[in-house]
Amino acid sequence: MCDYKLIVTKRPIKKTSRNILVKREIFNAITEDKYLKVLVEESKDNMSRSYYYYILRRLKEIGAIEDNAISFRAIFPFIIRGEKVEIDRGIIFSSKDGIIVMDLNSEKYQCNTCPVVAECAYGLRKIASELAIKIKGKTLSELWNNMISNIIDKNLEKLEYIPC
Repeated sequence: MCDYKLIVTKRPIKKTSRNILVKREIFNAITEDKYLKVLVEESKDNMSRSYYYYILRRLKEIGAIEDNAISFRAIFPFIIRGEKVEIDRGIIFSSKDGIIVMDLNSEKYQCNTCPVVAECAYGLRKIASELAIKIKGKTLSELWNNMISNIIDKNLEKLEYIPC
């Protein structure tokens, strides 16, 4: 099961290779509609001014926005289990055109009844082509899992932990 979103951004995107690691709770907050709206556009429509600036400050604290531009390549969630830190199955990716969100732990969609299968496959191909990653798998879920693992494996030493 998963949750997939493809959002066109009106905010400028910095060319960066910054990959950010955040707690699962912060990742979940960022993937909420209001946080995503603040992330991708500078408009305060349908939101109080104070709440807009609260969200903007939080996004700046984790390094998602810098100098009024999107300043990350990917954001990954992690979970602390006992004494281990596990990178969870999700990604927020900043592509040339916008933001791609995939959370494989969400209960929103199932592959066999998913209304956004075509968009999901497009997002998968977009990330793979932008990062020049070859992925293998039979189902979209398996392909996403493999791609996220591949990105983390290639960039493990470059991940920035944000203690928020």
